[in-house]
Amino acid sequence: MNNADWQARAATWELLALSFRYPGPELAGAVASGEWAEAAEELAAALGLEALGGFEGGQPGYSGSDLLHALRPEATRLFVGAPEPAVSPYEGVWRAADDGVQALLFVNPHSMEVERF
Repeated sequence: MNNADWQARAATWELLALSFRYPGPELAGAVASGEWAEAAEELAAALGLEALGGFEGGQPGYSGSDLLHALRPEATRLFVGAPEPAVSPYEGVWRAADDGVQALLFVNPHSMEVERF
């Protein structure tokens, strides 16, 4: 694998990390302006992947702060939720469900393995 491939992969992981954090002004501004979509398309092309559609041109009618106020409740619904999130971003929760045991965040064998690693 050449240096350009490694750089594209690193940039992709960086974009994904930004995308899955709790939404802040940086993400909202990038999505609203179309910068996020441009970066995703460029990285997908560099990695030989098909880009997701529907994000072209940003989010017209939204400023970064307006979009931030729309993204935060959705992120909370998806990843925090009450009493449970719609989708947990933690491997330990998924693995506990597969094992048929109650998930305790960060206090289970799978999460401990990741921490030790």
